[in-house]
Amino acid sequence: MKKMENQPNQTMDRRCRRTKQAISNAMLELIQEKPLSSITVSELADRADINRKTFYKHYHDTMSVLDEIEDGIVEKIFSNLNRENVLLDIEDPYPFLCRIGEGMRVEGPHMKTLIDAGQETRITQKLDQTVSRMLDSFLQHNTMIDPTTFRFFATFLVAGIRSIYIEILMGKTNIPVERYNEMIAELIGHAKKMLRPASHTAVRF
Repeated sequence: MKKMENQPNQTMDRRCRRTKQAISNAMLELIQEKPLSSITVSELADRADINRKTFYKHYHDTMSVLDEIEDGIVEKIFSNLNRENVLLDIEDPYPFLCRIGEGMRVEGPHMKTLIDAGQETRITQKLDQTVSRMLDSFLQHNTMIDPTTFRFFATFLVAGIRSIYIEILMGKTNIPVERYNEMIAELIGHAKKMLRPASHTAVRF
C-alpha cells in the first residue's frame, strides 16, 4: 500500500524535474540568441513548450531560472570536495586540482554559454562565495591556524585557479590543463609553508 501511495509523488517529482530541465535548457538557448534583459517569461515558456502558469509554479521570473542554473553548476563543480576541511584536499594538491578541473570540464559548456552571454561576473562571484563558506567552515574547526595568513593564501590561490580554468574553458591557451595542475600543485606545496599555528595573540574566528 505504501508503494502505491508513493507512486504519484514519484511521478510528480519526475515531471517537475523534466519541466525545470526544459526551462533551463530553454534559457541556455535563448541567452545565446539575445540579451538576458530582453528575454520574457512568455518567450521562455514557449521555448520550453509549457504555459506561463506552469512556469510560475516553479520560478518567480527569468532571473530565478538563471540563478538556479548557476547554483547547479557551482554545486557540481564542488561536489567531490571536502567542504568541512578543505585543507585535507590540498594536502595532496594534484588530485584535488584534477577534481576541480573535471568539474569545470563537465560543466564547461554551460559555463561557456553563461560567460559568452556576459554573465561571467555572476558565476565567478558564486564560485568565490562557495569557497568562502568552505574556508569559514575550515577556520571554525581549526582555531590553531592563523586566519589572516590562511585567507591570504586561499584567496590568492582560488582567484588564480579560477582565472586559469576559465582561460582554458574559453580556449585562450594551448597549455594542457595537466601542466597547469602540476604548476599549481607545486605552488601550493611552497605556499603551505606559510600556514603556521596561530600565536597566542592572533585573532581567531
